[in-house]
Order: sequence, then structure tokens, then C-alpha cells
Amino acid sequence: MAQHHVKLATLKFYDMADRYILRVGDQHISLAEPIANQLLTTLANLSHVEMTTENAHPAAIIHFP
Repeated sequence: MAQHHVKLATLKFYDMADRYILRVGDQHISLAEPIANQLLTTLANLSHVEMTTENAHPAAIIHFP
């Protein structure tokens, strides 16, 4: 089985799905807005996370070392 070393993940709102999507490499997880907002609040305090806005919603880019 091949290992893929992912360098970043994103958490952002997708208008077409009307949900937040957490993407890590080829994997994705659909999240309801209240859960995504809790996760964004937690991520905001981490040094390797870049907080941003996309589609008029808060978003995060998570950089892995």
C-alpha cells in the first residue's frame, strides 16, 4: 500500500453542497455548520493553521510539518 504524505488540509464552506467540507489529501468529510464552527474555533488557536474567509464563510488551511 502506498503512503501519501499530505502537506495541508482545508476546511471551507461549499455553496453547492450547503455544507462545510474538510479535505485531507484525497479524503473529504462533510460537516454541518455548527460542528464546523466549533472546529474552526479550535483550529484558530493553533500556530500551523491559517484562518481565512471563503464564500463569505470562515475557513481554515491546516499546514502539516
